[in-house]
Amino acid sequence: MLAVLAAAIFLVACGGDEDSSSSSSDVTPEEEMQAVSDTTISYLQAIASGQGEEACAHLVPAAQEQIIDDYNASNLATFQGVDATSCEQVVESFGDFLAENAGQSEAELIQGVEQTTSPEEVELTSDTAATITVDQGEEPPFDYELVKEDDAWLLTESYVTFT
Repeated sequence: MLAVLAAAIFLVACGGDEDSSSSSSDVTPEEEMQAVSDTTISYLQAIASGQGEEACAHLVPAAQEQIIDDYNASNLATFQGVDATSCEQVVESFGDFLAENAGQSEAELIQGVEQTTSPEEVELTSDTAATITVDQGEEPPFDYELVKEDDAWLLTESYVTFT
């Protein structure tokens, strides 16, 4: 009897009960929608302020590669004299360009994104896909596509256009 009791205590203490474990399925749709919104706004702030590591962490690997290719094929890369080899380098170069031409500090650029960008609607299209519509101030609202990989929401594209 003591052996059974000790085994039961051991299983409960070590998470042997299926109901005691937490998983991503315990996340509510509202929490998922908030995570999609937070990821998108964080990405936009990082792009605007040239925070390469932060911005690229919010992109799927294919989007990270695409932003490098798009930048290197642009007039901006030629103008800046940069042959980018990483997503982070692209975002940092783009952020430098924005800061120089806007005449604003990193904090001011982030504040500008916060003031002019607001999520309008988040749609969870599946357990691992979402679309968010974001009002970006003077521009018409724009849709961003995200996928969930390893419990993190990531943008499927960089949504940055270089000229």
